[in-house]
Formats: sequence, C-alpha cells, structure tokens
Amino acid sequence: MIEDLPVPYYAVACNLTLGTPQIFDTGLQWQAVRASTSIPVVFEPHVHQQQVLVDGAMLNNLPVDVMRAQGVRRVIAVDVGMEEDISAHMAQGQAVVMPGLVKSMMRVIELGGLEKARQARHVCDLVIQPPIQSIGLMEFERRAEIIQLGYEAGKLAIEDILRRIEQSL
Repeated sequence: MIEDLPVPYYAVACNLTLGTPQIFDTGLQWQAVRASTSIPVVFEPHVHQQQVLVDGAMLNNLPVDVMRAQGVRRVIAVDVGMEEDISAHMAQGQAVVMPGLVKSMMRVIELGGLEKARQARHVCDLVIQPPIQSIGLMEFERRAEIIQLGYEAGKLAIEDILRRIEQSL
C-alpha cells in the first residue's frame, strides 16, 4: 500500500472521465503506476473505480505542486520530460519532410503539461535531468541504459543536495 511506504509517494494520472488530475497517495502502488504511465494512443487506459485514467503528463508532467500541496517542504524533481523538435525540414530544392504521425501524436499529448512542467522547474528546490535526449519514449529495450543515466545524474547531484540540506539547518 502506498500509505505504508517509508517515503511519501505520489503519482498523478489524468482522469479522462472527469477531466481532472487524479492523485494517488493511498491504495495499491501498482494501480498508481499503471494509471500514471498509461500513455494515450500507445497503451490502454487504466480503469480505477469506474474512472478512465491515463498518463498524468497530459495535465502535469512534473507535479511539484502536488507535493507542495501535500506539505512537502523540499522537492527534488527528476525531470525526464523531453521537448522534441517537431519542425518540418526542407533541403534546398527538395520536398518538405514532415514529422511522422507517431511523433506528431506524442507532441500533442505532451503539450497539455508542457507549460506547467516549465513552471515547476522554477519552484522546486533542485531539478535533476538525466541526459536521455537520445532515447525515444518507446525504447523500452534501453531501460538498463536509462537506469544508469539516472543513477549517474543522481550521483552528480549529491553534493548539491547535501549543500542545500546544510543551508536549511
């Protein structure tokens, strides 16, 4: 159960039934993870208590505000969101090369929470951004590489985290 975890845990899904964020801070953790990672068009939505839920990034990709509302004083955010270049390209004398359907759909999905994520980066205490720009959203086979990049980014942030803790004492 989420409420039994040693560290407070929150997951945010997008409730398509109500058109609102769905915050999971109690209940079964697998349901929170399943709902909050159900990328529209890619994965089937998760149904929880008769509500249709998808990835929370639709509304809030970096939910610092959720943590602050729960009374969390210090927030270290790990931002794995990517703002992809979706420009049309044209070589001289060639036809315009448009982004593909999947890339366009992923950008539409991303737009809902993009501005909120930009704002969240400024109100958290520290943002860790693992260098995952070269890894596509659907490249699950690269999970070991993603984990290692996240681990390395976390290690690099330790000194900054410790300095901030000392300053707050």
